[in-house]
Amino acid sequence: MALGAAILAVLGLVTLAFASRSGLVAEDALHALLDLATVAAGLFARRLAQRPPDERGTFGWARVDALVGAVLALVLIVASVLAAVAQAQSRTSIPSVLLGLATLASLLPAWPMLAVAHTARGSASARALGLHGIADLGATLITGI
Repeated sequence: MALGAAILAVLGLVTLAFASRSGLVAEDALHALLDLATVAAGLFARRLAQRPPDERGTFGWARVDALVGAVLALVLIVASVLAAVAQAQSRTSIPSVLLGLATLASLLPAWPMLAVAHTARGSASARALGLHGIADLGATLITGI
């Protein structure tokens, strides 16, 4: 359910970005899309990490979780730099109604990250997703205010 709401929020943000022609809202839509991709990568890593040892992974697949967590951190750093550049270059004014809708829609993609972190307590990538979700919620609330 949280994932479905996050997908609807991304679609709503893309619509708002086109309607407002705002670089800030477009950047927020891209950020939300990356959030959904990180949730998918975290779930995939968690599933791989639970595999038993086999011929290819003689010690099991538990390290995949840490590797995906590191890749997600790198993607987050690059996305943050790109977001800062987009915000610095944006000169458009956004009507307060559209800004309010974008702020509300931006809150939804964090919930799947928090749900994954809650259900996978021993996972490094799930912990990273949870911290990412908390940071996104805080940033969205501060930006919206």
